[in-house]
This record gives sequence, C-alpha cells and structure tokens, in this order.
Amino acid sequence: QGPLQKPSQSAPGPTASASAPPRPRRRPPPQRPHRCPDCDKAFSYPSKLATHRLAHGGARPHPCPDCPKAFSYPSKLAAHRLTHSGARPHPCPHCPKAFGHRSKLAAHLWTHAPTRPYPCPDCPKSF
Repeated sequence: QGPLQKPSQSAPGPTASASAPPRPRRRPPPQRPHRCPDCDKAFSYPSKLATHRLAHGGARPHPCPDCPKAFSYPSKLAAHRLTHSGARPHPCPHCPKAFGHRSKLAAHLWTHAPTRPYPCPDCPKSF
C-alpha cells in the first residue's frame, strides 16, 4: 500500500470553487447593548450588567460558609471553596501533580516544555 490519501470528493456544486476549500462560517459578534457606566465593559443581558455593577460597589453577596471571605460572583466563590476541600480536579498529564485551578495547571505545564522561549536579558537562564 502507498501513502495515505484523502478520500475522493464529489464534484463541486455550482457555487463551490474547485481550487479553494469552503471558508468556515463566522458567528456574528454578540450584541452587547448594556454598557457599564463605570467602565468600558458591555453585556448582552441586563442581569449580567447588574451582577457586574455589584463589583464596582464593593458588594460581595456570596459569602463562604467555611471562612469570613465573601465574593462578588458565584464562580469566584466556587473556585475559593476548593481551597477548603483540598480538591485538585486538574491533574498534570506528565507527572503526579494536580491543581485546584486550571490556570495553575497551565502555568505548571511550562515546566514540562522541551524549549524555553523566553530568555532572560540579564543572565543565561531561559523560561
């Protein structure tokens, strides 16, 4: 057998070009008519704007049941609660370490990278 080949395709339709593949359709940008008067952010729904405005006022209506901390957003509270439970739902695929936050795993994955694309201008180290 020879090298792998693409399966044959049927003849192009009347609007398709034989030389160019069809372009993927893009979604139109979301409409965000609800603007925050305190900053540049805009939102699709008035309820999202109302939640966002709580953060400007310093309101923290989502208290942690395990400690005195409180949060503006329920998602921030959920992320914080992992610190109390000790849960680490984001394991590294290369070593036994696991992390409570996906962003911490992403930062850790650089330690396994074969190249270090960011050289230090002051010393021979790269990161």
